[in-house]
Amino acid sequence: CGKYSATNTIFTSLSGVAAVSAAGFVLNRTSGLDGFMFLFGTALAFGIAAAWAASRIPGGAPAPAPPKTAKPKGRKPTMGLRATLRDRDILAYLIGAGLISLATVPLGGFIPLFMQDVIGLSDGSVVLLQTGGLIGGVLSGYLWGWAADRYGSRPVTLTGVFFIVVLPVLWLLMPQQTAWSFPAALGIAF
Repeated sequence: CGKYSATNTIFTSLSGVAAVSAAGFVLNRTSGLDGFMFLFGTALAFGIAAAWAASRIPGGAPAPAPPKTAKPKGRKPTMGLRATLRDRDILAYLIGAGLISLATVPLGGFIPLFMQDVIGLSDGSVVLLQTGGLIGGVLSGYLWGWAADRYGSRPVTLTGVFFIVVLPVLWLLMPQQTAWSFPAALGIAF
């Protein structure tokens, strides 16, 4: 399962590198809203094409209805949910995933502003920063999948969480408003 997920991540990241690189190229060569409007229009066209292509994937017909059986009396549909939430391991996982999301998702909105205003990167360079993380994922994705299959998902997940925590700290410590700002930010993202 780990190698399959890694392979899927690699190919998804490669398409992301192409898209982000093209967006950074466009934004570095346009001014004002023209580049953004072009990118929005292009994304809309690709989104429609992707939805059309996905609608042509064979299969997906509804499963045949199971034979009608007598419904057990007294059992509520939420019984399974309550039993699941009584499981300490699942509850710990849900709390941990929620805390990680609470700590990291808001950063996505502020990092571009920080990179532009404090570090001094252009719009295109801020967009190109994503390529560092994507290329790092492509080059190391198969290794992480192998490690998850070999050692389990817990050490791999905890290592990923460590990298998520360290990333903004390193960006705070990097040089600001210099020629080295973009290469340093890209290397840290990688």
